[in-house]
Amino acid sequence: MNKSAGFTLVEVLIAAVILFSALAITADIYKASSFTANRVTQKANYYQATPGVISTIKSEIRALSKQQKLAEYSGEFISAGVEYQWQATRTSFKSRVKGVDESFEPPLQFGLYTITVLARQGERTPETFSFKAATW
Repeated sequence: MNKSAGFTLVEVLIAAVILFSALAITADIYKASSFTANRVTQKANYYQATPGVISTIKSEIRALSKQQKLAEYSGEFISAGVEYQWQATRTSFKSRVKGVDESFEPPLQFGLYTITVLARQGERTPETFSFKAATW
């Protein structure tokens, strides 16, 4: 009686197909999770930087409105790897309330601006958001 102590060629081929299929699936899952992790990191950086960007833009508009009485301002800068371009348009310009004993109209000094921001980060689709800011 002939007893062999090994595997047949068919058994080895089936085991190889199963092994390489498992490796291919694992590699694909790793690639997808790495891609997702990178996108989540980029989004997190964007959303963490946004409050600081809004504060910077508001400060810049307030400083510009004290120097010049223009109805529109614009600017751009880079923060946390994101390029921001903004456009501010004055939607309202008012003076303080006239006192009862005043004979003259108070000067215009309170402005309300609508600011539109375009944020670009690498090859991603640019995101746009808007907010309002008051100046005095």
